[in-house]
Amino acid sequence: MIEGTFDIASVLTFVLTLVPAIYALLRPLIKAKIATQKDERTKHDLEIADNYAAAIVAEMAVMAPLSNSDRKAEAVKYVVNAMQNLGKSISTETAGAKVEAAYQAYKVAGGDNHAPVVTPAPTEVITPSEGTDIND
Repeated sequence: MIEGTFDIASVLTFVLTLVPAIYALLRPLIKAKIATQKDERTKHDLEIADNYAAAIVAEMAVMAPLSNSDRKAEAVKYVVNAMQNLGKSISTETAGAKVEAAYQAYKVAGGDNHAPVVTPAPTEVITPSEGTDIND
């Protein structure tokens, strides 16, 4: 009977030693995998926000009655609401940055055609020739 008890005790000791050892070895790997999954999900969510920001910037650019700050505020609200409708959350600061980046890309692409037109000043002075004076 002592022999059977000894075998159970040694197996129990082995198992109780093995389980924490395996846990200690696998825990960092599991944490890294979870962090990688979160990073990939976050990157995907930010790409979606980029797409929404690009879409709304083009729409807001033609709304002349709104000031520039009002346009940006409405675009930020749109991006935040669109992300919430998808079940994803984004801060207003991040949405503002996405809208600003989309606007800068829109300007570089030539989409900002609402800037005031600047006519260059003439470079040469034109003097009326004799005989063409209105008072003659």
